[in-house]
Amino acid sequence: MEAIPLFERAIALDPNYAEACRWLAICQSYAWTFMNHPMDPFRRRSKASAKKAVELDPGDSGSHWVFAFVLLYERRWDESVREFEISLRLNPNDADAWANSRT
Repeated sequence: MEAIPLFERAIALDPNYAEACRWLAICQSYAWTFMNHPMDPFRRRSKASAKKAVELDPGDSGSHWVFAFVLLYERRWDESVREFEISLRLNPNDADAWANSRT
């Protein structure tokens, strides 16, 4: 999880850097879903980071699939599906969106 402080630093330097928020959200989410880190605060933080990424750049397919991924693990199925659909509408060739939408 060495990437988390690096993404946090990037966001501190540029608070409008949607891609850094997106990748921070993924790192935070992976920390508790796959790496046995405490669910809280990582779960809460991953949701906030993913939501911020979408708010900063609503036209970015990547931000939407990351938000969808986080919502999936929140068991917010309908919202997750909607975000995956937005992601794939924005970029039908987004391999990450396709791969994660089939999780």
